[in-house]
Amino acid sequence: MKMTLGNFCDFVPSRIWWRGEEYYSSDAIISIEESLSGEWRAVVEGTYDYNVRIVTDGDEILEWECDCPYDGGDICKHVVAVVMAIRNIKTDDSENGLLKKPRSINGAKAAKWSETVTGISEPRENLTFTELLSNASADELRRVIMEYSLKNDGIKNCLIDFFKRNAVREEGMVSYVEQVREIFSNAYSVNGHRSRYREPEVDWGDICFGMDAIFEEAECMLKKGNVHEVWMVVMAFFEGLADIADAECSYEVNDLCGRAGELLIEALRTGEIDCKMALSKLEDVTKSLAYEEYGLYEVDELLARVRGFALSPEEALEYLETLLASRRTPYELDCYVLQKVELLRRLGRDSEAEDTMDRYICLEAVREMRLEELLDAERFDDALKLADDGIALAGREMFSDSAVKWMEKKLEIFERLGDVESSIDVCRCLFIVERGSMEYYYRLKKMVAASDFSHFLKDMISETHSIIYGGHSKIADIYLEEKDYDSLFSFLSSAESYRLGLLKNYARRLPSSFSKDLLALFVEDLRLYAKNNVGRNHYIYIARIMSDMKKLSGGAEISSALAEEFRQTYHRRPAMLDELRGI
Repeated sequence: MKMTLGNFCDFVPSRIWWRGEEYYSSDAIISIEESLSGEWRAVVEGTYDYNVRIVTDGDEILEWECDCPYDGGDICKHVVAVVMAIRNIKTDDSENGLLKKPRSINGAKAAKWSETVTGISEPRENLTFTELLSNASADELRRVIMEYSLKNDGIKNCLIDFFKRNAVREEGMVSYVEQVREIFSNAYSVNGHRSRYREPEVDWGDICFGMDAIFEEAECMLKKGNVHEVWMVVMAFFEGLADIADAECSYEVNDLCGRAGELLIEALRTGEIDCKMALSKLEDVTKSLAYEEYGLYEVDELLARVRGFALSPEEALEYLETLLASRRTPYELDCYVLQKVELLRRLGRDSEAEDTMDRYICLEAVREMRLEELLDAERFDDALKLADDGIALAGREMFSDSAVKWMEKKLEIFERLGDVESSIDVCRCLFIVERGSMEYYYRLKKMVAASDFSHFLKDMISETHSIIYGGHSKIADIYLEEKDYDSLFSFLSSAESYRLGLLKNYARRLPSSFSKDLLALFVEDLRLYAKNNVGRNHYIYIARIMSDMKKLSGGAEISSALAEEFRQTYHRRPAMLDELRGI
């Protein structure tokens, strides 16, 4: 059966169809054009802007692709939205005005979107989808539904599926709340075989995967003003988590909690949610022992932020002062200090906000906020001093990640000032601290004069302690990038640990003039490895290394000779003899 513009929805799961229709009708198609005859290219707004390409032959759909990360099937909602746009650009029925046009349309078909409809005071092309529905009578809606259902069985089947499910919807949107509840209700699985001794376990991986997709949709809904739906999704998540939480909760669940919390705060900021009701509901849900016993999430922190919306400004300030007086660790203080500063700013009490920040400037989050304010005000000298203080404090407390963050801030300041020499110094330090980061290598290569870079790089690498992970090294990668094969071979031959893995990954990338010396290193390391390791997995690894040796100039003979040596030396290891059979 050929896929056409008319029967396209027969090939799409109803859930994806409805989401695509939602994207199309809510003006998510930024642009669309027929770049070649039958080849359509569009940009669709989602969490990011996604590029969609569809190839048609008349009404037949030949190819489609989208660069979104969706992996739940062949066709994503962005492709559905673009097919709807193509279908309504091509059809002669576009004058019914029931579907919205993309924000910009290029190509010869654009004129069809400019047609207007008589019978209402304003051209329908200027109305939103919601306004179109509001202007349409019940008879019009029934007539259109009946007309398109008779023309297309796919649309009819989607409508039947929609009404059968009887889901709660707002403004034509899918009820994601039901999907959240379904995710948690289907969360249990039994690992391995079933028996009376094995209890069902929560599959946190499935929960994280499902909720990640739902939260992506919620972020889009928030941008489009569907605040109440977002609020319901967030509360359904917190309720579902409270019911099934256990001691095996993963770090990813904590990340989801943080994402849900931020969605809730953004929803409250719109003013469309009753803040006192939200606070009461959240307090009830988070009283569950799960949030306290398993440390799922910093619930107190979220509750404090919600109270900031629910209480009067003076009450909120008094509440925050109480929290600040009872907290002692920097992690506990960070959130409440930032809330207090934000609240004082909203009230126009800037001097008190400044005093609060100065009082708690030792807290990293407060220092970051202060630094951003200084940068916005272009007070670069003060910003540099603050960054230096952060580096010094991180050094005293042995927080290397924090030191890197403040050094990056310092680099940003120097780059904004156009101070190339200072930028090079800081970037060089970051390269050394990060043990050979390719990012800083590329940045330094742009800043350091080409005539000086080779000597500069050599000195910098000599001060850098390289990490070897999985047979790879950033320093080795840099030597390859520079085509400095002598230095790369020297690095490989002098490696004190994991040299065999390095040889496996980098030997073939050196010129053939190095093959003889590389093969000598392989033989030396394989002899030691075979002597110290027993077991089939180790023998499989040895056989793979020998296969790689064969790809070097003269490697076939040396590999075969070494395999024969091992057969003689380790003739009492039948598993090794078995794995070396093909060498």
